[in-house]
Amino acid sequence: MTVDKTPLVANFAPRSTVGWRGGERVDIERFIGTARSLALRLPPGGFCFNLCDDRLNFALGLAAALLRNVVSLLPPARAPGVLRDLAAHYSPACAFADRSNPLASGPIDLREWPAPTTGDGIPAIDPSQPAVTLFTSGSTGTPSPHSKSWGALVAGAVALRARLPLAEGSVILGTVPPQHMWGFEATVMLPLHSGCAIDSRTPLLPADVVALLAGRTPPRWLVCVPLHLQACVAANLRMPALAGALSATSRLEPSLARAFEVLTDAPVFEIYGSTETGAVATRRPAEGDAFELLQGLRLDAGALPHRIAAGHVGAAVTLQDDLEPLSATRFLLGDRAGDLVKIGGKRASLTTLNHELTCVPGVVDGVFWLPERARAPHRLSAFVVAPGVARATILAALRERIDPAFLPRPLVLVDALPRDALGKIPRARLSALLARTTGNDLTRAT
Repeated sequence: MTVDKTPLVANFAPRSTVGWRGGERVDIERFIGTARSLALRLPPGGFCFNLCDDRLNFALGLAAALLRNVVSLLPPARAPGVLRDLAAHYSPACAFADRSNPLASGPIDLREWPAPTTGDGIPAIDPSQPAVTLFTSGSTGTPSPHSKSWGALVAGAVALRARLPLAEGSVILGTVPPQHMWGFEATVMLPLHSGCAIDSRTPLLPADVVALLAGRTPPRWLVCVPLHLQACVAANLRMPALAGALSATSRLEPSLARAFEVLTDAPVFEIYGSTETGAVATRRPAEGDAFELLQGLRLDAGALPHRIAAGHVGAAVTLQDDLEPLSATRFLLGDRAGDLVKIGGKRASLTTLNHELTCVPGVVDGVFWLPERARAPHRLSAFVVAPGVARATILAALRERIDPAFLPRPLVLVDALPRDALGKIPRARLSALLARTTGNDLTRAT
């Protein structure tokens, strides 16, 4: 029985732009030819760590690995210990990189591309071929692996593209790394199967985002997380014309979405998903609270916890969030498992508490935290970035916004929160931060 193969890229006209490396335009023919050449340097089968920071280098490494039936490993961190542990489980393994070597053995350096190799047309891949293994971020525990087939990845990109007003030839700029599921599917898979150009860089500061967008011709899309949208709104910089923005990984407050739309005059779409499922639903928070499932997916709302199945997800996957189904394809998003805290017989959501904290005048960033050992004593802590604002002022404002049972003790003033590139804060980082600051006179609650 013949298996219909799935193309490596789709919706690209001849000589169209597949991406930008700094100021250099790369067309689709050069990209595919270079991928063919690079694939010849890989042993068939096995695994390959893709550690590239340059997003187009990352996409090239992914393409080469696919052509050689090599599974790309997308590690959650670059620490040598993490990579050594992964290498012990995935063997034989090589690596692609474009900066300092984090591995004992030398990776293939993609700062210089090999000469392209000629070939006929666009390569096609068996849709059942294992393509990547991603890992959960580990923000709430130990990272766990999740493997994706090529067919599932392409089907997810096609379903997401069908939901967005994304024109062929658009440039997609991402503030999130390609090794994370959100960055991977929105800034690599989506453009490769939408005829869009990948910008190689990953800006973080609002001024960098503005500068990089200004260097690309429209239409331009921004892929980010709520923290980056918030930083852009706070900076109030004049933004180059955007066709739209995509946000994921944590809940996007409608007020923030509306503020960014006013700043840019562009729609902001929130994507709901996970490492396990990929993107499964979208909404435009400025226009409504309900999420709409991507085409082909099914929500199992008959039992708790809820599950998503069919389409690019395949077998049913249990969700970590509480959903309120509105129809067969629409739902409201509730609280994530473990997000609710109960103190003195009263319940509150950490997400809601964090929102109220960051709405306090003068607070730049902040997060509530309930350490595991404190779940029995029921005592919340909070870490706050608020230059020039007294702790007592913040606590007084919180008393007006939340129930006194949830006032943080201690409330720790810090220069910055230890967020990762996705805006998340792994529990281990908060635990270390609390250990360093407890006993400081700023942490004594009043």
